[in-house]
Amino acid sequence: MRIAIITIGGIETKKNIGEKNLLQREYNDNGEFIYPCKYSFDKHIVNVNENHTFDYYLSNWVIDINNENTIKNTKNMINIYNPIDYNFENYKNISRQHSYVLSMKNGLNLALKRCKYEYIFFIRPDVLIWKDINISKINYNLIYRNNGVAHAGDFIFYMNLNNAIKFVEKPGINTGLSGYIEDKTLLKEYLIAGEDIELYYKNFKEKLLYNKNLILNEINKKI
Repeated sequence: MRIAIITIGGIETKKNIGEKNLLQREYNDNGEFIYPCKYSFDKHIVNVNENHTFDYYLSNWVIDINNENTIKNTKNMINIYNPIDYNFENYKNISRQHSYVLSMKNGLNLALKRCKYEYIFFIRPDVLIWKDINISKINYNLIYRNNGVAHAGDFIFYMNLNNAIKFVEKPGINTGLSGYIEDKTLLKEYLIAGEDIELYYKNFKEKLLYNKNLILNEINKKI
């Protein structure tokens, strides 16, 4: 089976955030998450499904496409992912939920221009995965996502092509995203936030004040 993995959402911090999330701004805006997160995708999705073919696509928002730091981060992301195709755009002045679905839609359109993929992964590029996703053990007809803690899970979604098309094309600003999936019988939660999947900056934030190399070494050991 030919499968597309599409990175979605912002790769930089969109707006001013509280002091407790300054680490998120630092790690997002300097792009330090790119390599370890992609490595975890390869290890726990691509490498455990050797009978399938995977292609990467990048569909992400940035603060300013012409910013020197942004250019550095997007080039780095392209070099590390070696995607079939990619699209980076400035943030849209729309709701967070709508921008998230739009990022998925743009990425899916990008992929389908190249190939009619049978299965689709949508995933935030700033999350680490620690649990294998074995394609042979999933229900092909369901939409999978991680569970949520503060809100419905939005780190990763994976589904067959027909569900992916419905997921991003249904009318309405929020329909299709996370908790807004109307047919709950299609939905299955697999990865547990904080245990199997989590934002990069959250995992080692207590140690960020010490040694970044130590942190990266611990991340590589864990994934």
